[in-house]
Amino acid sequence: MIAWERHGDGPRLALQGPGIKTIREMSVGVPRAFWDLRRDLCSFPDGFELLLIVGDAVIGIPRSTRVEVL
Repeated sequence: MIAWERHGDGPRLALQGPGIKTIREMSVGVPRAFWDLRRDLCSFPDGFELLLIVGDAVIGIPRSTRVEVL
C-alpha cells in the first residue's frame, strides 16, 4: 500500500525517482497548472529544485523526480 500525505489543497501527486523506493503520493498547495508547466518545460537534467514549506513540513522535490498528477 502506498501512503498518501496531504500538505495543503492541491491535486494528488505520485512522485518517483532517486531516493524514493517505490511511489510516494501526496498533495501540496500547488495548483495543477504548475505541475503541467513543469512537465512541459523541464526535462532532466534541465529543470529546477523545488522546496515547499507547508506548516511545519519542508518538502524537497529535486529536478530528477518524476511527478504525475493523479
